[in-house]
Amino acid sequence: MPLLIASLAALAVGPVLHRAARRMPSALAALDGFMVVALVGLVLLQVLPLAVGSAGWAAIGAAGAGLAAPGLLERSRWRRARTASRRGVEVLALAGLALHAVADGVTLAVDDGHGAGPGALAMAVLLHQVPAGLGI
Repeated sequence: MPLLIASLAALAVGPVLHRAARRMPSALAALDGFMVVALVGLVLLQVLPLAVGSAGWAAIGAAGAGLAAPGLLERSRWRRARTASRRGVEVLALAGLALHAVADGVTLAVDDGHGAGPGALAMAVLLHQVPAGLGI
């Protein structure tokens, strides 16, 4: 229960930070830049190497396809295909967010830190709620 409360509190911090940063455009730009650098660094230095180690080089192809597919669908030549692709992208994004939320919940439920407070994985889940809150 304490991890759930901490997760909700971290999620609530995002809108507060965004509102404070809106008053100073340079702070908002710095916050945006930090988010981009942090996410790209995390994916390139942590996620992709682990994925390649687990699934082989096919993980690079899957990551590339996942990165390119929404943009390619949005740039479709035909209007009907563009409308359908937009709906498809929205459905995929919603499904991805739901799966992500389930994975976060499972992680918080399972990672007990061996009795000495939350473990590193639980702390990472809690900390990544702040950027999620910025997106709200």
